[in-house]
Amino acid sequence: MKTILFTQGHASQRAVVRLARAAAPHPANLRILASHADDREDILDGADVALREPARPDPRADGAAYAAWLLAEAQAANVDAVLAMRERAALAGAGAAFRAAGIRLACGATTPEALETCARKDLFAARMRAAGLPVPDTIAVVDAAGLAHALASLSSPHGACVKPASGVYGRGFWRLDPKADGFAHLEDPDRRVVHPDVFAAAWAAARERGRLVVMDYLPGDEHSVDVVCDEGRLVAAAARRKAGAWQVVTTRGPEIDLAEAVVAALGLDGLVNVQTKADGEGVPKLLEVNTRYAGGVGYAAAAGVNLPAIATATLLGLPAPREAFGGPDPRAVRIVDEPVLLERTSARLGAEEPAPAEVAA
Repeated sequence: MKTILFTQGHASQRAVVRLARAAAPHPANLRILASHADDREDILDGADVALREPARPDPRADGAAYAAWLLAEAQAANVDAVLAMRERAALAGAGAAFRAAGIRLACGATTPEALETCARKDLFAARMRAAGLPVPDTIAVVDAAGLAHALASLSSPHGACVKPASGVYGRGFWRLDPKADGFAHLEDPDRRVVHPDVFAAAWAAARERGRLVVMDYLPGDEHSVDVVCDEGRLVAAAARRKAGAWQVVTTRGPEIDLAEAVVAALGLDGLVNVQTKADGEGVPKLLEVNTRYAGGVGYAAAAGVNLPAIATATLLGLPAPREAFGGPDPRAVRIVDEPVLLERTSARLGAEEPAPAEVAA
């Protein structure tokens, strides 16, 4: 029997745990562990064994304590492989200890340096450009003068956009449009369009200003490419493109080729996500890499591409099930909400016991 542990991730950890079952032809040959810092029964109940992770540490901590905890738990449970999401830099630095224990650890990349490159959008753009891969012109700024210089330096006919140098979920992204009304960003914030002068004034007045990247705005299709990789080698991938009420899933094309090149250049490892967007000519360029699985990693499974199962088989040294690689391209999928009954939480409510506070994943 082979054993894999999935540490705390985003809410899509639920889909990853359940889809991983298909990695072994016989359920008795695979044991799945899942861990989380909260009592996320919607996630943990899909595993054979649930582990409670340490509470979220001070963000200034170096992660060494978490790495030591994870190694000890994995050894005690006879785990063969770990797909880790938390404290990835510390875990990459502790890779030798896991290898010595005979545990295959995947935490997004094989080195802390590669993880730091992916965490900083300005470093990522520079590294990809040096590797000869297409990226939009990107300038990092820390003050109002730098912002003004960056906007004057970029020459894309489609204008510029800004986002934090570090961050997830598209937080802080704005397209800067000199034709936008000064009230447009308040009237329709979901469009993420703001006049450059309005943005510059607001940023200059902010109590805390983080590092920004200013980039050429790319008007073409955006793809989210979910990738299974094995120490710098692409094993399988599925690109997702939003098309109105559904998403289009493909396993071939220039976006997949770009993802394969990034995986090799950075030594990516595990189940990660590559973001691309096309320019005005329809040519895809790299935006960023998330060295963790995406929130929509399970969507491709509806199109027949079971990436969590392929990742599980790869990490455990098993042959990946052929049917997990999907069928003809393209396939269209639609996301439908699925309510989940929380049995333990319901029992606590019935007993009129206060439930512990939970931080949303």
